[in-house]
Amino acid sequence: MTIKQFSLFICGLVLPMIYQRSKFALNRLGFYSTPFRNKSGLNIHHGHWGFLIALASMGMLVFGFHNVVSIGLAGLGWGLMLDEIIPMLKMPSPGRNIELDIYAKTKDVTIILISILVVIFTALLFFLS
Repeated sequence: MTIKQFSLFICGLVLPMIYQRSKFALNRLGFYSTPFRNKSGLNIHHGHWGFLIALASMGMLVFGFHNVVSIGLAGLGWGLMLDEIIPMLKMPSPGRNIELDIYAKTKDVTIILISILVVIFTALLFFLS
């Protein structure tokens, strides 16, 4: 890894936290209201987006795309996720029974998601080989 790539990763890691914390400090009430969250009804946070970005970056890196885009996306994804780690740990839980019920209800969707990712990555393996 070059100094330029390392610097890009560190910037990607730090800038999301600066942006999210500044946005929160300047507009605390509007921080929770995003158009996607309002329309979808999902309890989605920037950590979720970070996970998806990091997943895309990991896919790129696994398939040999070691460039500024994959490294920048890795830093950005990790930065978004890490900004929410401590708040998620401190968030009061509505109860273990509710968590287990949701976990059980999402089993099929989770299996479908993982299956789709396996198919996509397998297709990429054959396409890029």
